[in-house]
Amino acid sequence: MTRKLDTTFIQIVHPVCCGLDVHKKKISACLITIDELGEEQYEIKEFGTFTHNLLIMKKWLMNNRCPILAMESTGVYWRPVHNILEGYLEIILVNARHIKNVPGRKTDIGDSKWLAGLLRHGLLRGSFIPPKEIRQWRELTRLRRTYTESLADYKRRVHKLFETANIKIDSKEKSKELHHSIQGFFEDHHRFQLVGMMEMITTFEKHISKITDRMDTLTAGHQDLLNRLDEIPGIDKKSAQSIVSEIGVTLDEFICMGALASWAGLCPGNNESAGKRKTGRTSVRSHPFKTILIEVAWAAVKKKDSYYRANQLGYELVPCMN
Repeated sequence: MTRKLDTTFIQIVHPVCCGLDVHKKKISACLITIDELGEEQYEIKEFGTFTHNLLIMKKWLMNNRCPILAMESTGVYWRPVHNILEGYLEIILVNARHIKNVPGRKTDIGDSKWLAGLLRHGLLRGSFIPPKEIRQWRELTRLRRTYTESLADYKRRVHKLFETANIKIDSKEKSKELHHSIQGFFEDHHRFQLVGMMEMITTFEKHISKITDRMDTLTAGHQDLLNRLDEIPGIDKKSAQSIVSEIGVTLDEFICMGALASWAGLCPGNNESAGKRKTGRTSVRSHPFKTILIEVAWAAVKKKDSYYRANQLGYELVPCMN
């Protein structure tokens, strides 16, 4: 009996491609090309991360007619590379958790070669990289959020300072108690701290206002979309801008609602083995968009006469019949 050989093989999707392992000071690159005999060739190089180094790498890739590359990076180190190559090559940013290397072969060069091999056979799933305009909005809204959190922190510090000076500004229940609440042990030591804190509060308020004004200008062309988001219970003008800055003005990058929820870390994890479902903890522990939607949800359930509040309380709103 003749045994038929299994000739199944993984399809080659990108004959010419490149894999980049990006770090703060060094980039390891593996370029896969096809020679005259149709054989694959590997060329491995290392580059610095200064702009002139990235331009040299770009020229190297363009000379070899590389149409696509995949890069693995942590933090923000991928952004300078993306700035130089955007518009010239298709760029796939991959999550390190999705491309675990073979145990015992953990080197930068090995990672870049492994990455290029996976890309060549179409086995990589890229992270969502919004257009440049949306990325700029995202940076502004996240900076505004940072300032807002710092502002709230300094306000809490002021409250704590008053408490240490025997001033209980939040304990009065009636206006006649105001006089008693502000009688305290306020000295120059407290006054010195308070002046500095109030200056920081004023500074943060000014920066928040400037960012909001700039966001109003940049998003003026999508005001109709923002207004429609603003109509949803729990969403105001700022949160609408934050939502759009995270996912863009369309949802073309997400194939379904489930994909969007999974990307934001708002659905249970899928971990099943031998018919037994293990922990449902999501792999996305922290995500700015997840934080925004959780805050929006809490605001929505607190809005009176809204569907979300009624759903939380366990009853349905009955429309009024005239």
